Amino acid sequence: MIKHFDENDVRPSIDDIVKQRAATIEGVLFYHSNKNVDFDAIFIGKSSRDVEQEKKSIIEELNLSYSLTLLAAIEATLRVDVQKRIKSKLKDNLSREFQKLGKTHKTLKLSEHIILCRETSDANLKHLYTDLKAAIKYRHWLAHGRYWEFKSKKIDFDSIMATYQQIETQSSVQNKFR
Repeated sequence: MIKHFDENDVRPSIDDIVKQRAATIEGVLFYHSNKNVDFDAIFIGKSSRDVEQEKKSIIEELNLSYSLTLLAAIEATLRVDVQKRIKSKLKDNLSREFQKLGKTHKTLKLSEHIILCRETSDANLKHLYTDLKAAIKYRHWLAHGRYWEFKSKKIDFDSIMATYQQIETQSSVQNKFR
């Protein structure tokens, strides 16, 4: 029997994450520009190339961090949707599949159960769910410290967001609850 959880209201929305990332990157861009009144004091003795490289490195790291946060939020959205489909005893095919799995599993695995069920219910979006599963592997790599070489096509914040948005807008099995 699936273990239910109580929802909380500290879970950031995907829109909030997108806005926070944009604001953070804007802050880094400002900090590394001559519009920053402390620019000369902060970067004394550094070449413009060094400042540009530092800025690029910080933004790359921010994108990795926000990718991890975005993927965690996507997982939360999917898990909340599953739980509410099970609790509400909805009668659509996807909900019934989750209800069936919920009777035999204590926890549903993200890629093996949740995404696979959605992919089966929404076969025309198989390529997008394949991309989402690859992004979940990317999240695993990020969460465990990136100590091995991640071998996959390029995955970044923008590609994750694009995949999620396409699933949200094109799916016939929209999330019932947000």
